[in-house]
Amino acid sequence: MNIRLFRKLSGKSWARHINLENKKENVQAQTGVIIMKKKTILLQLSMFLLAINTAAADSVIISQVLYDPEKESGGEAVELFNPASNPTDISGWVLATETSPTDVTIPADTFIGGRSYYLIADTGWSSAKEEAWMLADYEETMTLTNIDAGIALRNGSQTIDAAGWGTAANIEAGLYEGYPHPGSEEGEALARIKDGNKFRDTNNNMIDFETALPGFRNSSYGAAAYSGSKITVTAIVGGSAPSVNSLSIITDDDKSSPGVQINPVPKQNKTVQVESIISHSNGNDYVSSATLAFNGISTQMSKVQEYNSTSSLYAASFNISPYQPAGKYAVKMIAADKSGITANASASFDYTELIALEIDAANLQFAAMPGMTSEIAGDYDSSTNTNVTVQNVGNSVTDIELSATNLTNSHGTIDAGSIQYTFNGDYNNDFAGALSQAKQLSKLGMHASAVLPLSFKLSVPTATAPGNYTGTISLIAVKG
Repeated sequence: MNIRLFRKLSGKSWARHINLENKKENVQAQTGVIIMKKKTILLQLSMFLLAINTAAADSVIISQVLYDPEKESGGEAVELFNPASNPTDISGWVLATETSPTDVTIPADTFIGGRSYYLIADTGWSSAKEEAWMLADYEETMTLTNIDAGIALRNGSQTIDAAGWGTAANIEAGLYEGYPHPGSEEGEALARIKDGNKFRDTNNNMIDFETALPGFRNSSYGAAAYSGSKITVTAIVGGSAPSVNSLSIITDDDKSSPGVQINPVPKQNKTVQVESIISHSNGNDYVSSATLAFNGISTQMSKVQEYNSTSSLYAASFNISPYQPAGKYAVKMIAADKSGITANASASFDYTELIALEIDAANLQFAAMPGMTSEIAGDYDSSTNTNVTVQNVGNSVTDIELSATNLTNSHGTIDAGSIQYTFNGDYNNDFAGALSQAKQLSKLGMHASAVLPLSFKLSVPTATAPGNYTGTISLIAVKG
């Protein structure tokens, strides 16, 4: 199942694709009798959760290239990275190579999440790749030359980024920046160098890239975690009481924003790291315990380092559910000494908004003849992949916008309005309608973790010519 997820963090979203292909009946006349040869109708669905905001187009970079793999067939790959905090629409962008100016074309309705990766690989990557490597977000036949060559990421006539290897005089103009890198050995990747938490981007391939063992990341790798700003709280207690010099939330997913930002992870608890410096005038050993409390759950902090005879560093972590509502939260720490005297401190963070849906079906198959209908009923079972189940895996109340393209082939068209939908099995209420090319808002008010069945009914017009018809249906998650 080909899945793309775009995570929404402070107005961002994540998405997932479902393919659907439509096959119609053949009609054959024989000896004056019309014989219907029954085939399947297979609709290729693509379901998208589009981002609310997009980043600047020129922020996307090429972060890794494997142009000379040990397995040539299905072994080449190009990794992209979006360093911006918001997703970027990369629909229709191309990878230009020595072989072709449009060697790879990224599909429509494709977004690369903020601080996220997108992996493009040669056809056959899923079977040719090393077991530890991630699956590609998109596979298409590509041809990367091993010597004196390069690759450029382009949006129309604009070159977004380029990476070249070998001798500049032998490389097509526009396929490298500054001076090309000397090149890698077979099985090695060209990897963009990191300076701290950021990729180096001086527009000179010679100094921006290095050779390294391949280690690929795709869109499910999520936003990069940054060690961010610390909130320091000092509690001064007289006498022989412990003193909390600082309490800092180390996990910060958006260092560029004020305070501490924690981004939810769909369907997974987020682990948050916390550190505290605690002192006691009677010595480090006189501190008997340090307890971290969040959401009614207490965790004992461990002493990880003694700075001097009276001050030590303590650390612990806590988990936060992906369904926890977005908002400002506080974590509290209590330090106690052997005499029972305590001191406390607190630190706050923002838990950002996550709008995300999960859809379990990868392919839907309809069977109908002209003038007939075929229905695929949704269900509440996310383990089935032939009936559509929609689940809100974010932490915000969610509505859904639906739209579709017409189903077409070389012989004709089936209008998008021939497909009806419903989220509760009834095609005649406020949760149902007919698809169209314009977006339609279904006010579902889905709360976090809510599950709904999504049913489709195709009515094939009587005059429809036989053949295979394909189209797309898009679902967009919006805040309810």
